[in-house]
Amino acid sequence: MELSVRQYSKIDPEHYSLFRATWAPHVDRGQGKMLDPDQLRRFYEENPAGPAVLAVATEGAQWQGAIAGIPTLLDDVDGTVTRAYQIGDFMVHPEAQGKGLGRKLLDALSRELKAMEDPVYTFPNRRSIGLFFRLGYTEVRRLDLLGYSTHLLRSLSGRRARHIETDRLSLSEACEFADTLGKASGSAQRRGRHKDGGFIDWRYARVRTATDYRFLGIRDRERDGGAILVWTPFKYRGVTVQVIVDSVSWSGETSLVGIAAADAVREGVAAGICNLDRGQRRPVGAVTVPKRLDPRPGRLLVPGEDPVSMSLAQQATFTTGDWMGF
Repeated sequence: MELSVRQYSKIDPEHYSLFRATWAPHVDRGQGKMLDPDQLRRFYEENPAGPAVLAVATEGAQWQGAIAGIPTLLDDVDGTVTRAYQIGDFMVHPEAQGKGLGRKLLDALSRELKAMEDPVYTFPNRRSIGLFFRLGYTEVRRLDLLGYSTHLLRSLSGRRARHIETDRLSLSEACEFADTLGKASGSAQRRGRHKDGGFIDWRYARVRTATDYRFLGIRDRERDGGAILVWTPFKYRGVTVQVIVDSVSWSGETSLVGIAAADAVREGVAAGICNLDRGQRRPVGAVTVPKRLDPRPGRLLVPGEDPVSMSLAQQATFTTGDWMGF
């Protein structure tokens, strides 16, 4: 078996074969939707942040395993834009699992990213987190998974300040509003992902299907600011649940979760979930889901003894429902 580290340039059909073999069991259990070959290609080839770095294990022409450092552009508090890498798409073919291949892939990618000197972070799942720890990664903090009643938060959000306006946006409107928010984000106090119209279009139209998402515009008439909140309905054991996926450029104090819950009631959604960083405001009426019931706890890790990555993780605020929000 041959292991190599490469900068992504063009999709290999074997990449999708590995992707499908790895994730099909989870999709079959109702834990997500399968990307088609073109969506996976766009994920890698059209990322506005640039090309990914991949560690790939092959046997002949067949891909046996892969792990990616996915580039992310970050808006810093001083107005500059920097790049970081999120480790993700960790895949080992079912027939090759249990042979130490995952450790070799992660070790090779980690060494390559360290040499590039850009910040690195990851949200491992339960199966892989032990491997990250064994290779010296450090846990910075956890993002709690919250559950809430959309009907309860709807009534509470009705008391929000009159200067807050909300409306459902189309994809093109969300892209335009994201560009507007980006120009007015100079007062931001925290690091955050660079989310302009190009990012919104790539993330929710090219990589996924835009009609699966709801884009909620939030405007503050008294301040030069606002936000876009992205959520999706998800069927869990026959019940439709609101999953908050992402937020863009929020600087106000009103609970985004409460505003999103009010929007979800329009579609008959009775309950919702979201992951929130402990540094963010908790919505009244939301409860923390017990860790044993959290299918993928939001544990933020960075490479050990890496001050650049640690600084990023300590300064940034994360809100994520599908592990790409930041």
